[in-house]
Amino acid sequence: MSMNSSFVGTPTKKKSKKGQNIPPEDPESIKLFNELTKNSKKADSIRIVSRVNTLYSSPFASARSQTKNTNSDAFVDLIPKLSTCGDFLNSCIERLEKGIPLRELEIKQLCIRAQDVLMNESNIVKVTSPVTVVGDIHGQFWDVIEMFKIGGPIPNTNYLFLGDYVDRGKHSVLTMSLLICYKLKWPQRITLLRGNHETRGISRTYGFYKECIEYYGSPNTWKYFTDLFDYLTVAALIDEKIFCVHGGLSPAITSLDQIRVLDRFGEPGMEGPLVDLLWSDPDPDRDGFGSNHSRGAGYLFGGDIVKKFLHFNGAIHMCRAHQLCDAGYRLLFDDQLSTVWSAPNYCYRCGNKASVLEVDQELNMFFNIFEDAPEEARENCVDKSLHGSVMKMIKPKMSDFQAMTTINGSDEVTGFDISQYFL
Repeated sequence: MSMNSSFVGTPTKKKSKKGQNIPPEDPESIKLFNELTKNSKKADSIRIVSRVNTLYSSPFASARSQTKNTNSDAFVDLIPKLSTCGDFLNSCIERLEKGIPLRELEIKQLCIRAQDVLMNESNIVKVTSPVTVVGDIHGQFWDVIEMFKIGGPIPNTNYLFLGDYVDRGKHSVLTMSLLICYKLKWPQRITLLRGNHETRGISRTYGFYKECIEYYGSPNTWKYFTDLFDYLTVAALIDEKIFCVHGGLSPAITSLDQIRVLDRFGEPGMEGPLVDLLWSDPDPDRDGFGSNHSRGAGYLFGGDIVKKFLHFNGAIHMCRAHQLCDAGYRLLFDDQLSTVWSAPNYCYRCGNKASVLEVDQELNMFFNIFEDAPEEARENCVDKSLHGSVMKMIKPKMSDFQAMTTINGSDEVTGFDISQYFL
C-alpha cells in the first residue's frame, strides 16, 4: 500500500492543524441532546399531528395543497408503490441535481423504501476496491455536486460515505435526498455510514431541524429523515484490509465481531461502544484511551490502540472522518490512520481544502484534493429554485392551526407553540 496526495492539485505544504470541530459541541448543546434523547429509543417517539388551513407561496405549497381534504396516507399510495422504479427515481435525481427540492410526500416514500434497503446491511459492510471514500459533507450540496465531478459520477464510481451529511451547511435536505436516491437506484455502488450528526439530538441542535421547517413548514420531513438515520450502518471494510468508520475506536471493542453484534437500530444516546464509533478522535500526543472532554462523548485514542486494533483484525489501515483538516486530509501513526474531510471552506468561512480518498485495486491510496464549487454553480439554481421562494413563506397566525404532539407513543397530549416552526 502506498500513499499519494498529488492526484489532483497539490495540498498546501503547511502542516494541517490538529483535527478540530468548528463550532465545538458545547456543554449546553450536549445537555439539550440528553434531554431530547433521554426517553427516546425509536424514531416514532415524537409524532406531530397538525391541521393547516392556510397555504403559502413557496415551492412546497403544492405538496401541502395536494393533501388538503385528502387523507395523507391515501395520497402516499399515489406515489409508485416501489419507489425504486426507474421513472420515479430518475425524476427525483434529475430535479435534485439541479437543486430543486422534492415534495414532502416524495421524501417520506423514499425514506421508507430506503429503510428496507439499509436494514439488510451488516453493521460492517464489505466494500470492494476500487472505491472513493468521502468524509464529512455537512449539507454543502453544491460542493457535493463538485465532488462528484472530480471523483467520478455514480454508477461509474464506487462510493463510501463516512457520515455527517447534515447540519451547518445550507442544503442538508437536498444533500440527504440525493444520497438516498442514489442508494435506492444503485445500492451496491454507494455505501452510507452513520455519523454523529445523523441523530435526533444533534441534528435538532445544529441546523437540520430548522432547515426542514424552513423548507416545508412542519417537522415532518425531519422525522422521516431521522427515522431513516436509525437504519444506517456504522462501519465498512474495504477488501478486508481497510477499516472505515465515522469517528474512531472504543475501549469496549477489540474485534470486528464485537461491532457486528451491536444493536445499531435506534438513537445512540451519549455513551457506549456504538457512540464511541461515531464520536471518538485520534490523539497523536497520547497512548491508550482518554476522555474526550471537548466533545462530551466518545474517547481520545493513541497510535498504540490503532496498531493493536489493526493487527488483531488483520487490517492494514483505518480511515475515518469527523475532524476538520486544513489540507483536506491528515495522516497519523506512521500512516496507519487517515482522516478524510470533504467539506471545502467549511461553514463557508474556514478556508480549508477538501479531499476524497481514492483506493485502487492494489489498495494504493490517493487523496484527491478539491476546493469549494464556483460561485456561478451555486447561483444558477439555488436562488431560482430554492431560497428565492422559501424566503417568501408567510408566517401564519396562530388561529390558523390546531396541533398536538404525542410523546413516546403514549396517550399523553401536550400543546406546543406551532409558530416556532415557520419563518
